[in-house]
Amino acid sequence: MKRVFILALTLLVNLTSNGQIYFPFPEENAYWTVFEYNQNLGMWDTYVYTITGDTAINDLAYKKIYQLNDTLEGEDTVWKFHACMRQEINNKRIFFIRSYLGETIEKLGYDFNVDIGDTISLPAFSYLEYDTLFKRLVTYDSVQLWNGEYRKHYFFASISESGYGLSVTEGISEYHSAFPNLLFWDTFHQSEVTCFRLNGEYLYGPAPGPTDCDFTVQVKDLSLNNRIICSPNPSKGLIEIYFPEINTEVYDLLLINTLGIPVLDKHIVLTKSTLVLDVHDLPSSCYLMLIKSGHLFYTNKMIINH
Repeated sequence: MKRVFILALTLLVNLTSNGQIYFPFPEENAYWTVFEYNQNLGMWDTYVYTITGDTAINDLAYKKIYQLNDTLEGEDTVWKFHACMRQEINNKRIFFIRSYLGETIEKLGYDFNVDIGDTISLPAFSYLEYDTLFKRLVTYDSVQLWNGEYRKHYFFASISESGYGLSVTEGISEYHSAFPNLLFWDTFHQSEVTCFRLNGEYLYGPAPGPTDCDFTVQVKDLSLNNRIICSPNPSKGLIEIYFPEINTEVYDLLLINTLGIPVLDKHIVLTKSTLVLDVHDLPSSCYLMLIKSGHLFYTNKMIINH
């Protein structure tokens, strides 16, 4: 099963975002199931994040985020206070206090009120010692949820070649985790949101049913071997794209430059597992690779260096 991204979606480039309805993150009756690497224990595990309760810090009101985990016996759930969240709905901004890192000062995590090509700082998702994770914004409409609703989708591509890029569906989640959850950035041990439920309704996941909600995620299904692989990266002019399954689906493939402009747009019907993409004509730069089809949505930062 393809697990790289887990929504049925249709994407169109969106250059005029003003005037549309904004969906903030829900603050109650919401559960995010995240398959992630426990950097303290050195193992993969499934966690469920939820928001419940309020607190006041420096005269500002925050919501409490908890990380839930099941015990080895599978009978009980352990609740652990994880972080605090504050939303400025009018400004379309979300702040976090990363309590799990021992921090007490809020940091900006999301800013949805910026235009394509803008450079911003999102330090709540910075896990690097040498930068504050400045980003360029790329925005697409629209993502279709399993209940038929549509939401905007944003890409915050890190300017740093080793930085942490964000892929966010408005009011739902970031691809890796809705909330900051890492101790440090590790390219090979990234987390992935596998289920989102709101008011008991399944909205976000790999299939039209809550098969990967709570603590039921199967490690084998989510292994890196089941994901699309693009190599080499950096590329000198040829990119090999490996697909774990060959089927009759039509794949849309896009390469987007740092200004948010698509420079390559292809429709692909697979006849073999490996596709070779010739990018000799594109200038040396950093690009965002998008591959989408049905329930599959893959993103990766690609560097072309002739």
